[in-house]
Amino acid sequence: MGILQQNSGLFNDGGASSASFTVSLPSTTSATSRIVLIIAGNTTITTPSGFTLQASQVNWMGHYLYDCAGGAMSWTVTPSAAGQGTWYVAEVDNGAFINALGANNAGTGTTYSTLSLTPTSGERVLFASIGGMSSTVVRTVSGWTGSFVEEADRSVTTNDRPMQGVATRTVTANGSTAYSTTTTYSATSTGRSALIASYATTNANGSPTTSAGASQINIEPYSTVTLTAVDTAGANPITSSSWAWVSGGAAPTLLGSGLTRTYIAPAGNAAVTQVFRRTVSDGTLTATADVSMTAYPVGERVVRSGVDAPARFMVVTSANAVAPTTNAGVDQTSITQGATVTLTAVDTAGTNPITSSSWAWVSGGTAPTFSGSGLTRTYTAPASQVTQVFRRTVSDGTLSATDDISITTAAASSVQPGWLRTPSNTGLAAVGLTSANLTTYGTISSDLTITTPQYRKIFNMGTSQLILTGPGATLTECLVVSSRVSGHGCVQFSGAGGQQIINTDVQCTGTTGEAIAVKSWAEAKDILIHSVKITGATIAIWIDSDQNNSNPSVVSECYAYNFLPETGNQQHRDGFTRRQGTAPITVRDSWFSMSEVGVGSFVTGALFIQPTSGVVGRVNAQNCYFSGDGYNAYLQTSDSITVNNCRFKSTEWGAVIRQGTMTNHVWTNNYLYANTPGNGYQGAAVS
Repeated sequence: MGILQQNSGLFNDGGASSASFTVSLPSTTSATSRIVLIIAGNTTITTPSGFTLQASQVNWMGHYLYDCAGGAMSWTVTPSAAGQGTWYVAEVDNGAFINALGANNAGTGTTYSTLSLTPTSGERVLFASIGGMSSTVVRTVSGWTGSFVEEADRSVTTNDRPMQGVATRTVTANGSTAYSTTTTYSATSTGRSALIASYATTNANGSPTTSAGASQINIEPYSTVTLTAVDTAGANPITSSSWAWVSGGAAPTLLGSGLTRTYIAPAGNAAVTQVFRRTVSDGTLTATADVSMTAYPVGERVVRSGVDAPARFMVVTSANAVAPTTNAGVDQTSITQGATVTLTAVDTAGTNPITSSSWAWVSGGTAPTFSGSGLTRTYTAPASQVTQVFRRTVSDGTLSATDDISITTAAASSVQPGWLRTPSNTGLAAVGLTSANLTTYGTISSDLTITTPQYRKIFNMGTSQLILTGPGATLTECLVVSSRVSGHGCVQFSGAGGQQIINTDVQCTGTTGEAIAVKSWAEAKDILIHSVKITGATIAIWIDSDQNNSNPSVVSECYAYNFLPETGNQQHRDGFTRRQGTAPITVRDSWFSMSEVGVGSFVTGALFIQPTSGVVGRVNAQNCYFSGDGYNAYLQTSDSITVNNCRFKSTEWGAVIRQGTMTNHVWTNNYLYANTPGNGYQGAAVS
C-alpha cells in the first residue's frame, strides 16, 4: 500500500526558539506501520522519544531522518538550540527502513540533487528531501526529476528562512538500479542539503499501469499531434492522471482531457524530438510511461512510405511560425563622458528556441569596443556629446527580430569645486528634473535587489533597502525615498562591482545609518557615484573595499546635507567614511556639510578614515569641501592618503585630526575657512 497518510508543517515561524513542537498525522496510525519523520531547519534536533535517527546532515542547516513504530498520531520534537524549520511525517504501510544517503553544500545555487541510492529488491517507497536557507527571500522548489512526485513544499518566512521540499516515488526495486532526483529552487539558496531514503512496503493490491502509446517520427512541423494513453487500474481505482512535457524543444501547450492530449508540432532547422510523460496514481501507488515524438526540419523534403499508399514528398514552410522577440532596454540620456555604459537585453523565444543573438553599434560617433557576452554588453561612453544607437538581434535560424536603443552622452560639465556645490546643481536638479518627470517603480514591501539599469524611476522604499547588485545595476536620474530607521544603507552595493548612481536624489528620513553604502566590503569596486544629492542620514557615503583593482571607485560632484541631529553619543555623524580596505577610491568636487548637526553633537568627521582593524588607505580627495562641528577630517592608522586643494571649515574639535601610524600621506594646497565660505582663508596647508 505504500504511504497511507502524510502531513507537513513549520516550527517557530515567528522567531527562533528552543521550545518543543508537535508533529502529527490526520488519524491514528497502525501498530504495523512505520512512521517516517524528516526535519530541516537552522538548528540541531534532539532525537525524539521512541524514534531512531537513520540519517542526518548538519552543516549550515540541520537535516534529519527519523523513524519509529506506528500506533500514535502525534509526536513531540525538541530542538537542542533555538531555531526554526520545517517537518514532514508519513505513515508507511508495513514499512521497514532499508538504507539512506545524505549530502550538503554550503555554497549558493538554484538547484540541488540527492545522491544516487540503490535499494534492495522488492516494493520500495523512496523519500527525497531537499532543503536550503536564505536570509533574503522565501523559496519553493519545483521540477523534481526521476519521476519523483512532490508531497510537501514548506518554507519559514522569517530570519534564515529554512525550507524543505519532499518528494516520493514507489518502485519495484531490482537491487541494482540506483535512484536520485534533482529539484530547482525558486530563488538562490544557501546551505543546501539533501536526504534520500528507501523503505520496504507491501503492495498486496498491485500498482496501476499506463501506456503512453508508440513513439513517432517524421511528424510534419506545425501539424496537430495527438497523444493517447491506455490506463489500467490495480486493485484500487485510479484517482488522478496527467500528461506532461519532459524534454526537447520548448514546452508546447497541451489541449484536451482524459486519456488524450493534442499539441502543435515544433519547427526548426533541425529535427526536434520531444518526450512526453503519462502519470497515473491510485492515491498511494504511481506509474509512469514516456513517449517520444520527432518533427522533421522546416523546409526539408521528407520521403514518407505507407503500407497501402505510394511514397510521397512533402515540403513544409514556416508560414505559421511565431518569430522570437527582443527588447534592447530603455533609452538613456545624460550619460557622463567616460562612464561605463551597460546594455541589457530581454530575449523571448517564439515557436522555436533562439539559436543566435548579437549586439551591434548602428550610428552615432564611432563604434565602441564591447565587453561581455549573452544578454549584456558594456562599453565606455565617448568623450563628447553624442547620441549612439545600438541594435539587439535574435534569430531562431529561420525567423529573426531586432530592437534598437539610443544612448546619449551629455556635454562635458563645467566642473565646479566642492565649495561651490549646491542643491541646485546636484542630483535631479543638475539636469533640470523634478519628481514630476519620473515614474514610480511599483509597490515595494521588502528589500529590493536591482541588477539592470533603472532610468527616471521613483523608488519609495519605506523601511526596506535598495540593493544594487553587479555591473548592470545603475540608477540614472532617479529618486530614492527611504524611511529606514537603522541599518547599513538606504542604498547598498553588492556583487562584483561596476554599479553606478548618476544625477539621483537619495532622501532619507531619520536614518541612523548610511544613505549609500557597500553591502560586502570585499566585493565593492569600480563604483561611480556622480552628482548625487543626499539628505537626512547620519552617514552620507560609506565605501569599503579590499579589491586590488586598478580602476578606482569614484565619488564626484555630490552634495550631502541636512544630516540627522544627534540624540545621544552612540552614532557616527560622518560625510564620507572608509573603515576597511585598500582598494583605490577618489572623492572629488563634493561638499559634505555637517554643520547643521549642531555644536556639541557626536560628529566624528566630514571626512572620516578609521580602520576597524589593520590599515585602511588609498583614498584620494580632490577639490572637496568638508564642513561640520566635530572633526572635519579624522584619520587613524592609514596609508596612501592624498588630500589636495580641499577646504575645511573651522570646527569645535579641530579641522584635521590624525592619530596612529601615518604612511605615504600627501597633503597639498589645502585651506582652512573662517566661519563661513567666502570670508577668506586661515593658515596654509592643513597637516
